Amino acid sequence: MKLVTKLLVSLTFIGTLLLGSVAAYAGPVTLKMVGSHGRSAAWVWPEYEKLAANVEKVTEGRVKLQIYDPGQLVPFVQHLEAVRAGIMDLADTVPGYYQNEFALSNLWNYRFTSFGQDATRTTRMWQDLYDQYMAMDFEKLGLECPGANGFTAVAYDVFTVDKPLKTMDDMKGLKLRSNSAAMNKIIEAGGGIPVFMGGGAAPDALSKGMLNGIPMSDHWGLGVKIWEYGKPGYWTVTGSFPQGVVCNAASTRKNSKWMKKVSPEDRAAIGEELAKWKYEISERVNESAAVFQKKATENGVTLSEWPDSEKKRLQEGWADVINEAIEFAKKEGAPAKWMLDAMDQWLKDNPE
Repeated sequence: MKLVTKLLVSLTFIGTLLLGSVAAYAGPVTLKMVGSHGRSAAWVWPEYEKLAANVEKVTEGRVKLQIYDPGQLVPFVQHLEAVRAGIMDLADTVPGYYQNEFALSNLWNYRFTSFGQDATRTTRMWQDLYDQYMAMDFEKLGLECPGANGFTAVAYDVFTVDKPLKTMDDMKGLKLRSNSAAMNKIIEAGGGIPVFMGGGAAPDALSKGMLNGIPMSDHWGLGVKIWEYGKPGYWTVTGSFPQGVVCNAASTRKNSKWMKKVSPEDRAAIGEELAKWKYEISERVNESAAVFQKKATENGVTLSEWPDSEKKRLQEGWADVINEAIEFAKKEGAPAKWMLDAMDQWLKDNPE
């Protein structure tokens, strides 16, 4: 009898644990996610709405996303801190905003800017190498990019108002939006004044005279109709102005809503959806160049391209930036050389 009683108690205990586990993941749960751009960016917001619908679908309604504009709840440079604090559950953000916290991710970003104009290719590289290298940055901060999600646009060109950039020296005295310490150095090399701010705020800042220009991708320029924010407008193809990878980060703290309220199966499904979503965006980026140039010209934007001599000057500026990033990664104990070698090998294995 005692044996039967003990068995019943044990089974009851196990059942309670199982029921508790199921209850912990009982939905629906709503995750608060902050975007990298807000509703004013016509090309971005429909993408977020599509993501939210797909997440709800792949989790069979157990998980919903509530999307917030950058800066709506916390300043854009505090998005990751907000995720770690539980104020937000997911943040679509740029590691370059956090210069001293993402040694490998930012080195990866600086290195990839110096090759190619294929967004899908660089996005694939990020997703292929993330687990082995860049994940280390996020793990140190108690974060992860579910599904190794990440999207990289092509290297930026520059939109300016009133004055074209015929050479690097024409940046002298101009206030240009910057997204990282690396971009600061490139702008300063031409005598410009870097103004650090989130991408979502940059077009309005341009229209208000707070900026004279914005380094940006043609996809971004097309999406926000950049010609509506300043005239006369000039678009200068520079070749390799620094861009940033955009990834969606979540907290790996045990008591975070992401870990506590979303089942491992749903987290995996959401990660897969995030990676797929980012890759689809990169495909649209590749398709937008010709469309942007046509639309921009029709709306009065003057297009020009730097001669090879100026592109070379810009490229040479990258040597110092990359070397400094390598030294910083070494101080952080990060395998910088191994990652750079892996990037080179990936390029050989995945030719254009």
